[in-house]
Amino acid sequence: MHSPIRKSKSSKRETLLRWLRSREQRSVELQSHGLYWKMLSKARLLAFSSRRTDFKIRWSLRERKEWTLARILVVRGFIKPLLFALISVFVIEMGAYLLMQNKSHLKPYTPETVIRVWDSLKAFLKADPTSYRVLLGPLITVSGAFLGLYFTALNVLLSSTYKQVTSDVRTLIMRDKLGNAYIQIVAFTGAYSVILFGLIVIGYMPSFGSLILLITLGVGEVYCFISQWRRVTQFFDPSTLVFYLSKDLTRWIEEATTKGRWWLDASFQAHFQKQAEQTLNTYRNLIITVRREEHLRSQSLIKLSNSLLTLISVYEFQKNLIPSQSKWFKTIFHHKDWLTTSDMETSIATQTGTALFPKETPDLLWIEKEIGKIIDFALKGFFEESDLLNALALFQHFQNVTKNLARNHSIDEALLLFRIIKVNTEKHSKTFNIPNLAAENDLDPLRFTLALVDFSTLSFINMLLGLIEGTERMDAKVFTSITESASQNNIKSLYKPGLPRKVLQQLESGKRYLDFERVVEGKAITPQWYQLQLVTLSYLRFLESVLKSLLVELEKVFLDEARSLVEEKKYLIAIHVIERGFEACNKFSIHFGGLQRYCAGLDQTRKLTDIPWVNFPWEDYQKKIANIHQELLLLFSTLLGPIIKLPKIDDFPDHFGHAYTVLTDECLKAMISGNEELFKKIFPVMFVAALEAHDRQKKLEIVDIETKFGFLADSIIDLFDLSGYALIFDELDERDFWSTVQDAWDKYLASATDRIALIKLLVTFGTHRQFLAFPRSTTRSAWQGQLQRILRQRGLMREDMFYSERPSSRKEHSSKIIQMLTRSIMLHEKARELFVVTYFKDEIQKGEIEIRSDIRSLYETLNEEDADEKEI
Repeated sequence: MHSPIRKSKSSKRETLLRWLRSREQRSVELQSHGLYWKMLSKARLLAFSSRRTDFKIRWSLRERKEWTLARILVVRGFIKPLLFALISVFVIEMGAYLLMQNKSHLKPYTPETVIRVWDSLKAFLKADPTSYRVLLGPLITVSGAFLGLYFTALNVLLSSTYKQVTSDVRTLIMRDKLGNAYIQIVAFTGAYSVILFGLIVIGYMPSFGSLILLITLGVGEVYCFISQWRRVTQFFDPSTLVFYLSKDLTRWIEEATTKGRWWLDASFQAHFQKQAEQTLNTYRNLIITVRREEHLRSQSLIKLSNSLLTLISVYEFQKNLIPSQSKWFKTIFHHKDWLTTSDMETSIATQTGTALFPKETPDLLWIEKEIGKIIDFALKGFFEESDLLNALALFQHFQNVTKNLARNHSIDEALLLFRIIKVNTEKHSKTFNIPNLAAENDLDPLRFTLALVDFSTLSFINMLLGLIEGTERMDAKVFTSITESASQNNIKSLYKPGLPRKVLQQLESGKRYLDFERVVEGKAITPQWYQLQLVTLSYLRFLESVLKSLLVELEKVFLDEARSLVEEKKYLIAIHVIERGFEACNKFSIHFGGLQRYCAGLDQTRKLTDIPWVNFPWEDYQKKIANIHQELLLLFSTLLGPIIKLPKIDDFPDHFGHAYTVLTDECLKAMISGNEELFKKIFPVMFVAALEAHDRQKKLEIVDIETKFGFLADSIIDLFDLSGYALIFDELDERDFWSTVQDAWDKYLASATDRIALIKLLVTFGTHRQFLAFPRSTTRSAWQGQLQRILRQRGLMREDMFYSERPSSRKEHSSKIIQMLTRSIMLHEKARELFVVTYFKDEIQKGEIEIRSDIRSLYETLNEEDADEKEI
């Protein structure tokens, strides 16, 4: 009969033991009572109150430490003159003391006159209340006068420079700890003197220590007044106050990171965010003050802007030490889509007649946006005042900042700031009136404008270079180390500088899962290789989004902007943008190839194939870069006319020479790649550029005839060579390059008054043997080397230098020209010679032009078959 009772006791005992052993059991049972929640609320309130008190105490101690440091700095201002005075007093007093102690020994050797004078001075120099009053009176007067002068200077400062500023900017002046410490010392000296004066009146005789202290304070306030007067005059420039703002913002950032004491407390995180926002508002108000004052717009504004850029670099290094869900980041709302939201939310919304509650997400870029607005405001100030020199100094600093941000994997932040200077640069470029390029005109504004365009585009290119440097540090060992740190119980180990936010969010998510496993299973059971795969995947996803963003921006920064400038007829600025675009496309193409190899190495960490992986469309990336380059090239070719019209100025870039070099190289590349459409568009332009280069070489002042003739022939040889390569690649790949070349030559020669004379002159230049090394000689040798490599890669060139009986793997091409070129291990025939014997075939046959013997031999070899057919 008692078994049920024993069973009940046993079940209660087991429940009690389970309750004591299991934390989850206690939580569930306690949370079922209303008293638990009331007690929990009060406990949390008490805990928050204690943390707030702790925060105030610590902050007060820090402020006290700063005050102590400020007092030390004030004392340091007068310590040297004080030491000199003390040493002088010590020497005099010690001499008097020694004289008194040895008076009997020195008296026989001392004149009586000196003894009488000494006795009279001793009787006169006595400390009494009257002498103290004589000392204290001037001290009180001087202290009051110094305080009056100091506050008068502050009033003049506030009523002139700071009369129309906001209260937060005025507060910065009051925060000058050195000035406040000086005021306290002067006030203490006056108060101490008044107290002693009152004591003397009632009959008290102060001690000798008080006399020394008063003298010290009196000397100190005199010397400190000089240094403080100089400091007050510095405050007429508000940019000197930026020290306090930078220090405050750095402090709030550090408190929000893992280095701070309350980095996990949401209330304190929100407090730090509000304080940082107020600091940035004061920063903006300070820049408004500087822009309002005409005499401060240059150096002060650039000082404030550079300090902001330095702050953003510091912040991006510390940012990864802040949790992703921290209240340090401002909250933004994303409205939900009614068609994809759950039925429960939409039903509640329709039944209550309300809208869907937006989703709250942290704004990870809020501080960059605020700083970007301030920098944008400062830049507009520079451009409105046409202060291009300081704008250029800011841009020069900015390109280093973008590279540092990208190196830290802060690409979104770098792009946000870059778009600000890009918009300002584009606006200035379109409104800038380009002057006539003449030596007598003032071309400095044009030089600064072109330099602004250069630095703006370089800032974008530096983002790619910084990203490459950042990826070089992220090898397999780094990812393994990151995964190991995520497996630890210490949550601070997750946050490390230099990691992308996507990787950090994956680490935070993985840490929550691992903690859940530890609670349920008693240990973490997820293998480390799986964690490594997820971390690597998050980094690859980061790279995927970054590469897409950079490619989109590449087209906007260079191609779209160049087209817009051409439409505005800002040809010179457009040329600069296109030239930087060529550089950007080249760097993107090369480094994307390196990134492809890097990502292939990271793919080795993939163990499970059921998790969707990142498949980079590297071919599409390269194709897009090539298309942008081609569009820039075509746009560049349309600008040859304006480029030719540009005068030659020594301190301006040689745009024509650059255009000529680019066009010749791109003609050969178009033939190698088989791009007939591109060749048809740029060869006629290159044709004109080569003739223009020939005309410009005529103006060279060279005494040596052979050297001058070589320079004159250089561009014509280029033209002949490229014309010959068109014939070669026509035969090699069965393309249609030769017709384009023929049309260009036909039109040119048709306009000549004496066609044969012009052909003779061109053939003389185009087939000239240059025994000296000229600038284009190496380029043409490289062209021939490229053709030789192509023929060898296709198996058309002989590989044996001498005759061999073993079977050859060389293929036989159907074209007679290709057969002739590949009959030896090296290319002996020049492309220019092939062009001469092919295009001027009729003139050679009629004997209208003379050619060298080696070229005639080539002519006869190519025309042997035709001659045989005629004989038959």
